Amino acid sequence: MNKKLIFLPFFIQEKIKKGTLKESYERELSLLIADVSGYTAMSERLDAETVTDRINRLFSDYFKIIQKYKGDIYKFMGDAVIIFFTGKGKEKRALKCAQEIIKETEKYKKWKISVKCAISTGKCLLYFAGNKKRKEFFITGKAYENITVLEKKAEKREIVVCYATFKKIGKSENLKITPFCEDNLKYFKIKP
Repeated sequence: MNKKLIFLPFFIQEKIKKGTLKESYERELSLLIADVSGYTAMSERLDAETVTDRINRLFSDYFKIIQKYKGDIYKFMGDAVIIFFTGKGKEKRALKCAQEIIKETEKYKKWKISVKCAISTGKCLLYFAGNKKRKEFFITGKAYENITVLEKKAEKREIVVCYATFKKIGKSENLKITPFCEDNLKYFKIKP
């Protein structure tokens, strides 16, 4: 097994290298969650080693795409990954990343899996919490809350974006977009 077991986003690693790490940061982020569907069924059919190999292969492919669009991995959550994007054009880069992740996952349809994505944009708090012996890195804020809600509204091979993200990507992308409003949340479903 690889000795790099501790995971911190590149954003934090750079701050550590430069000696500028703080306990907390406020940033405008676009957050993307990519949730693999069919993973549980696959894990019930196959042995643990095969399942682990497959999800790691898939996430390795995702990692290349995430780097291409200048995203940073916040965390892995079993069969899902949460990615954050900062800076100019973050919303469009998050969308392009989601589109490519969906396309990449199609290569593995023989595994009977697919992926659904959600993107939310807004001000977030990035911080460390814990005690002197152990601290963990967290992201919180309305954008984070929204991706957890929006992800549940997405179907296989679909991207759901919040209104703030949609305003930035607009209709210029020649996408098939369907607007929704439920529970005081405006969102848009996008078919890649």
